[in-house]
Formats: sequence, structure tokens, C-alpha cells
Amino acid sequence: TIDGAHAASNTGTNGAVAADPTGAVMDTNGSLTFNVPDPPAPTASGSSTGGGAGGSSGSTATGTGPDTLTLHVSGDMYNGNSQIQVLVDGQQVGGTYDVTAHHSQGQWQDINIAGNFDPSVAHQVQVQFVNDAWDGQGTTDGHDRNVYVGSITLNGQTIDGAHAASNTGTNGAVAADPTGAVMDTNGSLTFNAAAQSSSSGASGTSTPPALTPAFQDGSGHEIFVFNAVQSGAHIANFQSGQDLLDLAPLLKASGYTGTNPLADHVVNLVQSGTDSTAVTLDPTGHDASHATTVVTLDHVSPNHVGAADFWH
Repeated sequence: TIDGAHAASNTGTNGAVAADPTGAVMDTNGSLTFNVPDPPAPTASGSSTGGGAGGSSGSTATGTGPDTLTLHVSGDMYNGNSQIQVLVDGQQVGGTYDVTAHHSQGQWQDINIAGNFDPSVAHQVQVQFVNDAWDGQGTTDGHDRNVYVGSITLNGQTIDGAHAASNTGTNGAVAADPTGAVMDTNGSLTFNAAAQSSSSGASGTSTPPALTPAFQDGSGHEIFVFNAVQSGAHIANFQSGQDLLDLAPLLKASGYTGTNPLADHVVNLVQSGTDSTAVTLDPTGHDASHATTVVTLDHVSPNHVGAADFWH
């Protein structure tokens, strides 16, 4: 599957109709052109499972050790796969990894690296794009090698690509991914993973932060404002019908221009555990693999949360 927004060219638009965030608009006679790349090649190393356009292209496992680093990645291909190397605290872990998932087809893959990554201390993770190439004609799949990093997860702590500490592998030639990071030239994407707190359980994950309201409106309403995704955030005492979640800054940053993010499936309410609700953000509006949890509402089920609980 290739979204209309990822078409190679569109000669059937004059801009008279507002753009569709994930589709293509043709408001005059013309042609909408799609370039369909070859299917992903088998991964050269590790074990790979799953696959299919429009979803995950599987996962690769490598290394040994009690701790796990997972990279959620995708790519554009040209004369071969995009390739990355991974460093933890300055030391390379594993070899060179092929990115076989096609971003233009909505595919993502997980690279799982086992090692000794002590969760009680902070770590720096670097994803290095090492084989950039292009044909001089376009920056899309089939013409250019690019790497998209949706997130990394180290010992249960997830950091979105958009929240990486730095990215020396971008020159802005490829459109930004709302929650991920784009590497369109050789360089390093650096993440700083904090040490897990001493209150961590057996799983090695830290206690998620409990959010406090940004302000109160004087009528008993607590307003929680979201400018970015904060991994593991939750609200302990959210009162549906009284408190409010202000997602307007986050939706604007994600590129959403609609008026009803719930109806557009950009914001979704997902059951979490037995009695809580995960509020997720999917900028595409149709692919749950892109969804990121914005906040969990403790002890509030999805059927008790509605449009009146949001500002957008």
C-alpha cells in the first residue's frame, strides 16, 4: 500500500482544494503517479519473521545478554537496502543491519539487540546511517536511500525518534516524520536513555511519571496540556466530564489540520490493562503501527472518555 501523500508526482492539482494529510487531491485534469518498489529482500543476518505491505515487515534478533535494545525502523531503498550500525556508550553492538521495511508502503521492522545494558545507569544510544546513496533524480523510495527511526526501546524505556538528543544524519531533503526521525544522509542519531529508578520492578522499567495539571480554570476543571509525547505518562485521578486533555499543541506539531481527531482516528482510545485508557496518537489516521501512547488515564475505561474531554 502506498498512501496518496507518497505519490511520486501529481500533475492533477492546482492547489484550489485543501490538501489531505494522508491522501492526494486531484482538482484538475492530470496524472497521479506512483512508483512501486521491489519487495523487501531477506534480512542478511539474524532471524526475521512476519511481513507484508502496509504493516510490520518483521523483526530481527541478534546478540546475547540479559538486556534488550529494540530499534523500530523503516527505510527508502535504492540499489540495495539502507544500512545502519548501532553504538551503545560508544561501543558498536552487533554488525551492520539491513533496513528492509519500505517506509513508502507503511512498513516498519524491529531490530532486537541483546546485550549487557545495565538499567541502573544512563546510556547513550547512537544509530548510524552508513550507506547513503541516490540517483540524483528524486528523494523517494526507489531513487534514494533514507532511514526512518520511529523509536528506540532500551530495557522497557521507549524514546521516539522525534525526541532524539541530536541528528547529524539529516539535511532536510526528506519530509519530517511527525513522531520519528529521518536520516537522509550519513550521520548519527543520538538518544540519551535515563537510568531506571530504584523503584523499578522485576521487569527493569521505571515507574511512569504521574502528570499534574498545567492549570485550573477556577471552576474545578483541571487542564492537562500536551506539547510532546512523554514516555509512560499517566494521570492518576482524571475526572471524565470535568477535567480536560489539551492536545492542540501536540496535534499541530504532528501536522494534523482537521477538526475532529477522534473521528479521523488520529487520536484513539485504547483499553489499557483491565480498567484504564491509553490515549494514542496516530498521525496517519489509519496505521496503528505508527501510534504512540500520549497518556494513560488510570482507572478510567475507554467508554467513559469522549470528545468533550479533549481540546484540539
